[in-house]
Amino acid sequence: WTKLVLFVIFGVLMAIVIASNIAIAYRLRPDFQPLTQEQQQLDRYRQIIAPRIVVITALIATVFGLFTGVAMTGSWKVWQLWLHGTSFGVKDAQFHKDISFYVFTYPFLKMIIGFLFTVLVLSTLVSTAVRYVFGGIRMQTKSDRVVPEARAHLSVLLGLLVLVKAVAYWLDRYGLAFSKRGVVTGASYTDVHAVLPSKLILAIIALICAGLFFANAVRRNWALPGIAFGLLVLSAV
Repeated sequence: WTKLVLFVIFGVLMAIVIASNIAIAYRLRPDFQPLTQEQQQLDRYRQIIAPRIVVITALIATVFGLFTGVAMTGSWKVWQLWLHGTSFGVKDAQFHKDISFYVFTYPFLKMIIGFLFTVLVLSTLVSTAVRYVFGGIRMQTKSDRVVPEARAHLSVLLGLLVLVKAVAYWLDRYGLAFSKRGVVTGASYTDVHAVLPSKLILAIIALICAGLFFANAVRRNWALPGIAFGLLVLSAV
């Protein structure tokens, strides 16, 4: 029964989000496209897809939903442990959290973060593809390669993606309780004095990066979000 519940909940959520992003990308498509060879070639695909957009959207959303639902059924033990977790009455020395957090809550939060990250990555890829096919993203034009509606949509998705990554970095700090870098299992000297501060710094950089992507939804400037994202990748390496 737990597997069935997880299949339905996460499969339906994935399908709804994917369908919504396709609908937004299609509804906010530009009315006119520049007369370039690229757009003339895409016209053939637009003529095929446009009359069948509802069926195609439903098919794509259903496929993603089914795969996601099946994948999430494997986490049924994590769900049950979180649902029926109880306090151990003992706290860890580093973060002063009840040990039950690491047994019941931490795996569940990691599961949710993984799901959100997957949803946003797939939504960004699907939205980019729809925007490109319907002229929202133009590779052969010298100016306005990304129309304002597409820029706002993709900026919000990328901002949410980096925001989830910031939460993941923050949550990774607690994962040091499982570290095997030292002599015994648990946070070693290196974890406490090097890895822990680095995770905090990465979370802060990711928050700044997310804010710049959100700002880019209303301001036409990809430079600052791009630099911030590059800094985040470089810092992570």
